[in-house]
Amino acid sequence: LLIDLDRFRELNDTLGHGFGDEVLREVGARLRSGASRTEIVARFGNDEFALVVPGRDAGDAAAIGAAVLATLSRPLSVGGQPIDVAASIGIALAPGHGTDPDTLFRHADAALAAAKRTGRATVLFAPELDQSSAERITLTAELRAAIAAGGLTLEYQPIVRAPDRRLAGVEALARWAHPTRGNIPPEEFVGLAERTGLVRQLTEWVLAEACRQHLAWRSGGRSIEIAVNVSVRNLADPGFVGQVEALMREHGFVDCPLRLEITESSMMAHPDRTLVTLSRLRAIGVRFSIDDFGTGYSSLAYLNRLPADTMKIDRSFIGTLLTDASSRSIVHAVIELGRALGLDVVAEGVEDDATAAALVGLGCGSLQGYAICRPAPARQIERWLNAREVVAAR
Repeated sequence: LLIDLDRFRELNDTLGHGFGDEVLREVGARLRSGASRTEIVARFGNDEFALVVPGRDAGDAAAIGAAVLATLSRPLSVGGQPIDVAASIGIALAPGHGTDPDTLFRHADAALAAAKRTGRATVLFAPELDQSSAERITLTAELRAAIAAGGLTLEYQPIVRAPDRRLAGVEALARWAHPTRGNIPPEEFVGLAERTGLVRQLTEWVLAEACRQHLAWRSGGRSIEIAVNVSVRNLADPGFVGQVEALMREHGFVDCPLRLEITESSMMAHPDRTLVTLSRLRAIGVRFSIDDFGTGYSSLAYLNRLPADTMKIDRSFIGTLLTDASSRSIVHAVIELGRALGLDVVAEGVEDDATAAALVGLGCGSLQGYAICRPAPARQIERWLNAREVVAAR
């Protein structure tokens, strides 16, 4: 059995790593106390434990998983404070699921991933889970090769000022046209990069390509601000600030700063560390947008400390702005909050002119979405800009 504690990072971030370490020790002791002399309990790393149970069969699997969960269900006492712990469990059996340790571990890990993905407390390995795991391994290797060989491309989506539709900047969006699988959705390969550690290479490529395009546009007489999405893993990378600074220096980001978009939930994963990193980046001229605002849990005190100048309202609220009163209330509240904090507010996912008009009426500062322009390669964005300039000149 592979046992992974749920929401352990949240506990660690809230109460501190020392407290988290004590919780892990208590969990280990609790698992050992519930194990027989023939069973082996081990900590594999971070918040993951393993339990080897000899002499049992498939009919016992559910009962064993339930017994482990029951063992962990009683609150732990750490520093005199009661702590509730929940867990997810992946189970693999010998010899049906493998006859060597590596295979059993891999299959238990695939079952654990399925438990996390589906929200089920325990999952027993099945062959289709291994197929999914093998597929993920293959796709990871292909993504690594695509990043190294230039197999990805960037599209750009304009952001315009709401009152007059003047261009405010563009957001860079990675695209992967796989030679045999076709177009792979960004949420799929970006999520894969996050889970496998490839996000550092992916972000490095996107930043370099966006900087190159900025230089090309500037050489043609256009100074266009480009926004690039970064993840919590980027912000935790000690070399990230130096990497960004080197790229900005190489591509001449002087009169038009680079903009980074960070989701609200990413910022709240490690708020203090994030604030330090953002402050260092701000010192070298980087600007920031808080992306997907409204889906996280940031406090007003924390927002007030961030060196951001823009917040982007999550598209889930914009899509129902005209049909749902609560969405309209939330959008209005976010716009007012942004105004109070001195932030520009961008509405994402503006799909039609009626929604755009409603946002202008609510005082939203900027708009982004299909009603303005779909994401497109740089050359198409240039044609879009040229057409707008011709109309404006008439």
